[in-house]
Amino acid sequence: MRVLYLLNISNPDRLSADSGWIFADLLAPALIDAGAEVTVAAPAAAGDGRCGYRQTKVPGTKYRARFSTDIDELVALIRAERPDVVVANQIEEAPAIRTALLEAASDALLAGYCHYLPFSFAEDRLLLDSSLDDAGLGRPVLLAFAAGLAACDRVMVHIPTAASWVSAAAARMTVDLDDRLRIVPAPRDERLVRDPAVAPPVTGSEGAIGIYNHRLYAHYGTGQFVDLAGDLVASGTVRLRVMDLFGQRRAERTSLDGSPERMRDQLAALPHVQVVSDRGDRVRYRNLLAGARFGIAPFRPGCPWSMSVIDCQGMGLPVISPRLGWLAEHIDPELCFGTSAEAVALAERLATDDEFHAVHAKRAHASTTEFAPDRIAPPPLSGGRLVTGFDAVLLSYDEPMANSLHSRLQRTLGGTVKRLHGVQGMRRAYRLCAELVDREQFLLADGDFAIDTDFDVAAVEPLDEGVSMRVWRVVNPVNGLTYGYGGLKLIRCSALREMGEAVDVLAALPGRIEFARDKAGITRFNQSPFHSWKAGFRECAMLSRGSEYGMADDEARQRIQAWTTSRNGEFAAYAAAGAREGVAFAGEAARDSQRFDHLNDPAWLWKRFTSAHGDQAVAG
Repeated sequence: MRVLYLLNISNPDRLSADSGWIFADLLAPALIDAGAEVTVAAPAAAGDGRCGYRQTKVPGTKYRARFSTDIDELVALIRAERPDVVVANQIEEAPAIRTALLEAASDALLAGYCHYLPFSFAEDRLLLDSSLDDAGLGRPVLLAFAAGLAACDRVMVHIPTAASWVSAAAARMTVDLDDRLRIVPAPRDERLVRDPAVAPPVTGSEGAIGIYNHRLYAHYGTGQFVDLAGDLVASGTVRLRVMDLFGQRRAERTSLDGSPERMRDQLAALPHVQVVSDRGDRVRYRNLLAGARFGIAPFRPGCPWSMSVIDCQGMGLPVISPRLGWLAEHIDPELCFGTSAEAVALAERLATDDEFHAVHAKRAHASTTEFAPDRIAPPPLSGGRLVTGFDAVLLSYDEPMANSLHSRLQRTLGGTVKRLHGVQGMRRAYRLCAELVDREQFLLADGDFAIDTDFDVAAVEPLDEGVSMRVWRVVNPVNGLTYGYGGLKLIRCSALREMGEAVDVLAALPGRIEFARDKAGITRFNQSPFHSWKAGFRECAMLSRGSEYGMADDEARQRIQAWTTSRNGEFAAYAAAGAREGVAFAGEAARDSQRFDHLNDPAWLWKRFTSAHGDQAVAG
């Protein structure tokens, strides 16, 4: 199945503040894991390296995103991609997309995604969303939304509240949804998931931190939050951390609505309120959430869902909320409030009562289960024995996406993949893998390995006599190289038990090592600044010293050149910096084997990274 995902982004300058982009970035890999070929057409790329990408024009404003569709561009795109399914992120575009499908003679199914509703309901009254009602445009947007519903073969919403609202609005405008409506929960970001038992301590007299991580538009109810903020900090029990998610916005956007800047200034003027920016860095965003004790939901009446709320809950942060819309449906009733006094009482109790906090942290974390990617894309295969006929192990240490990549590996292999996690010492970890399996030969994957779903696992042949390991090539997301770094391995238990000494640990296996020409997937090591830096540092230090796999010097130099000039993908600059520093380290320590062994010491690597890059990469 070929999927064309049309992602209409009006704020490409700060993608981390665009929940539509984040949703696509998380959903596209899940669609690929389910067996689809995905191309994302957008002003900025989303999804992982397996996604196709077609760049489209920036619409500029939220109204242009709804009313300025280029049908000629759509026709050309559809003819080039020949999709079986087209996903319209902006449902108001669906009539134009249907027109383009007609002109391109395509019978693709059109699925509209109700990411943002231009209305809400109060009892039986339909209310226009003020965010889309500038200059009286609210009703035209509503009518365009209804036209989009009518043009779609499938209509997707995130939650039952949104399904109820969309059904009611469609009925009022004589659009028969019949059986076309589907509830597809928005996937949580697996990088923003933390054990709920880990709660920041309340230190000194400064008070616990409550975090408000929502857009600061007035239509989000930010004015009500400004009033509440003063009450929350008055007792001294609570401090507030307010996220400035937009940073410096373009003039076209501020001319439509300058409220975020005004609200930011009002909040920054309050005592015990810290306004912070994640600078568009998801790792910094996670760290800012991790330092908080609880979250605060927005006062937005028409909130059909909130990725920011899900982010907090996935991190084990209880969220207090006004009793509004989906928030009242989703958030624990004990944490919902009707008055400012109730909100203050809840915040102070979460700040000071560890038992109350622990109960609600666990509930908050559990409430995001329905949003986990594995729930969005059910495994196409099930059962215990792998389709390869081999056992398999995923070896992870601290990779942020190890959970989702483990699930992906299980789906592709069609059975249970065992996992070894957090073992100190690489040699020890590899040897322990051999104790987890029942067969002499088994598949071994790193915690950042993303397998291609079209990799023919059923065709994997056993190792020949005298071969200790076979390595399949993978794509490097930051420099475009395709070779064995981070690749899938077929390995012998007996070879692991007899392994010798080498910095690149598996290079010390007895017997011959075989490198397959086929590609097995992508190594997604670039999940944070540190992981990207560490990959470049270790690999280029070892290549500079001399490959322990017997690689020719010219080939090693070419790979070092590619690493040190990495410029593609997320955190590529950190991979390039690590590569350059790894080359320098090799020059310093090449003849000191004990010092070179630091490459396998996570604590030493972390210290070296933070000493050089801490101010830029690690949030306080």
